[in-house]
Amino acid sequence: MKAKNKIKAFTLSEMMVAIVITLLVVGMAFSVLGLIRKHMNGIAYNLNKSTQINLLEQSLWINFNRYEFAEYKNSTLKLKNKIDSVTYHILKEKVIKNADTLNVKVYGITPFFNGKKIKSGKIDAIRLFLSGDDDKTIFVYKINNAAQYIN
Repeated sequence: MKAKNKIKAFTLSEMMVAIVITLLVVGMAFSVLGLIRKHMNGIAYNLNKSTQINLLEQSLWINFNRYEFAEYKNSTLKLKNKIDSVTYHILKEKVIKNADTLNVKVYGITPFFNGKKIKSGKIDAIRLFLSGDDDKTIFVYKINNAAQYIN
């Protein structure tokens, strides 16, 4: 006589329930992954924007203190000394420094000389109004030496 060996198995309804639960878990995982990806893209955008602003501010501070003479005319800032010079073209959508482009939106520029606002000419300080979500302001100055007043 043959012995009947029954194989333990799931029924069709149990398999369907397992598949539905698996689909729900996988769907939720992909939804969470999409949310995380959007959040990471937002963080990367904000980091890039703040990095560009910091690079502009650092560059202006370094160059203002490196070069003796600063002149502003028609959205162009020229910093020079006897050996070298650097030029900033300040446009609405970007700032171009020699060969570098900084993607910073500038909606206002105020040059100063001896603490007074001027339109153009020799300057010893400049204020840039940056447009964006939080409207930042960059103010950079230098201490004048005697040559600034003689020339």
